[in-house]
Amino acid sequence: MAAPPPDRDDDAPPRAGAMSSEQAQRWVRSVGGALVRQPPRPDGRPRWVALVRTPAAPGAKSRLIVGLGESAAGAAQMAEAAWNEIWKTLSRPH
Repeated sequence: MAAPPPDRDDDAPPRAGAMSSEQAQRWVRSVGGALVRQPPRPDGRPRWVALVRTPAAPGAKSRLIVGLGESAAGAAQMAEAAWNEIWKTLSRPH
């Protein structure tokens, strides 16, 4: 069976709430991912990418989740939302 979702620290916000940059980095590291700052858009707005692997089902390969955002936290939140949806699917009794 796949590993359970990583725990967050007590000071972590609710899953639907905002995440600080430090919390974003901590969560991405906890799932073996990476946060990458991209060159700014032509209009000057920042770009961040969070790269994390999906939890793998038994006998299946994991896949890559790409979260995009104007901040590290925004990119991590996008990736985390997708990761959690996959985890819910894997953890349902079949």
